[in-house]
Amino acid sequence: MTYDVWHRRLGHLSIPVYNLLTAKTSLTAVDRNHHCSICPLSKQQCLPFISKNSFSPHCFDIIHADVWGPFRYPTYDDFRYFLTLVDDKSCFTWVYLLKNKSDCIVLNPKFFQYIENHFHVNIKIFRSDNAKELSLHDFFTNKGVLHQFSCVERPEQNSVVERKHLHILNIARSLLFQSNVSINVWGDCIRTAVFLMNRTPSPALGNKSPYEILFDKIPLYSDFKVFGSLCYASTLLSSRHKFSPRATAAVFIGYPIGYKGYKLLDIKTRKTFISRDVKFHEHIFPFQENTVSTAPDIFHPVTPVFHPPNLDDDTYSLDHNLPSPTSAFPSDNNPPSPTPTPASSLDSVVPIRRSARSSNPPTYLSDYHCYNVTHNSKIPYPIQNFVNYSKLSTPYTHYLCQISENYEPQTYKQAIRFPHWQKAIDDELAAMDVNNTWSITHLPPGKKSISCKWLFKLKLNSDGTIVKHKARLVARGFTQQYGTDFYETFSAVAKITTLRIILSLAASHNWHLTQLDINNAFLNGNLNEDIFMHIPPGYTHNFTPTSNAPLVCHLINPSTV
Repeated sequence: MTYDVWHRRLGHLSIPVYNLLTAKTSLTAVDRNHHCSICPLSKQQCLPFISKNSFSPHCFDIIHADVWGPFRYPTYDDFRYFLTLVDDKSCFTWVYLLKNKSDCIVLNPKFFQYIENHFHVNIKIFRSDNAKELSLHDFFTNKGVLHQFSCVERPEQNSVVERKHLHILNIARSLLFQSNVSINVWGDCIRTAVFLMNRTPSPALGNKSPYEILFDKIPLYSDFKVFGSLCYASTLLSSRHKFSPRATAAVFIGYPIGYKGYKLLDIKTRKTFISRDVKFHEHIFPFQENTVSTAPDIFHPVTPVFHPPNLDDDTYSLDHNLPSPTSAFPSDNNPPSPTPTPASSLDSVVPIRRSARSSNPPTYLSDYHCYNVTHNSKIPYPIQNFVNYSKLSTPYTHYLCQISENYEPQTYKQAIRFPHWQKAIDDELAAMDVNNTWSITHLPPGKKSISCKWLFKLKLNSDGTIVKHKARLVARGFTQQYGTDFYETFSAVAKITTLRIILSLAASHNWHLTQLDINNAFLNGNLNEDIFMHIPPGYTHNFTPTSNAPLVCHLINPSTV
């Protein structure tokens, strides 16, 4: 392609773009800058970030904050985020696990209160990104705190806490891979990583640790243990007997705040607990496959399945002999729950661990009974073909058979196949006619009728014999709307307190009591509205229709009878 042809093809471009493309290499630097300045929209680079590596003169002059998450795998306590707070002077770090980002609205004011109470200073500057959960405008205004924000999509301006996240995750991953614990325990790895970082000397701090700068005291390193290593904790006296084990095999998982002890995970029961009397074997990791064979016999039933323990919602204590800055939130210092958490595994090659606990049916199933013998109804899939009562005692089986052979229908179509239930339906309808409960009429224009339903129940003696077959007709009044079909409710139900008072008075005054059974109590309340109900299934009437409007039952007000 010749130079002239190339120029003609660029003729359709705008003048600034054409000038930029046709700028000759022989131009000086000033000329090239002049050509680039012709169209600033065509080329713009981010300005460099210059790190000054400076620290504040005093602790708590600046607090850097950021929220990490959400993580796709929640912890065993359903935590998906963690809030990181870093002091600019000492680089001391506080980490709090969060279930939701909105928890920062409550945690940040408590953190400020803790700093004022324990260090007797006020935080002057709070630096974060533009996250809404960290923007507490009214709180910072009342405290006189300057809230500094980073520019949008410029996390480099909040680099202190961003790099702290990188450092925390690097150490947490190392703990996770070394101990081979489940991914659901990443919260423990995060808090242990922060615990170690706060006590590790740094060249940037003059070979001092953040803990030493903040508290002016060298931390104790003698209590440090290997994360995920094997340990044995003494059992409690209250749970011992003469031949019970005197120690429990567990795994070390952290340093609980507010306790002079260690937080452990029972390998056998998967429960978390805190103990002071612990002996460590820091070269053995029970969750690693290559070390399971070297463990004592107690580990043979245990496979390296990931079971999340249960921890408190806070970072670890700073020292066993000094109040912890991370114990600022009293509500987060609860001891771990002794309730075992369900096992979970993300490794497809890990064998499935079967629970040895006895399984019991849900409590709500106690209200139901599976029929044991065949009845005359035409049920296509009778339950007795799938239920086995062979383990029941003979008397109890006889009792169940007396109940099971009498079927309680659920619908009208099921009930009419049995003569005794058909008789119960006829008795109920006859009682309705005797009590003058309704009258058959056409549904008036603008009115709507409510449906009804048959309920069937067996009345039994204590030995399982049948007293009677009860069929009851109920109106489905819940289909009405308040203010349209009714304005108040009425329910003639005696309170149990009233019955107890009557029985106590009868016993003290030697009164004679007579029991009265209401055979039919369909309608006893005074009606201020016209209530129309569908004609019940099985009811026959002699009403002659006079229009095409549907026939309904007009409920009669008892006060007018």
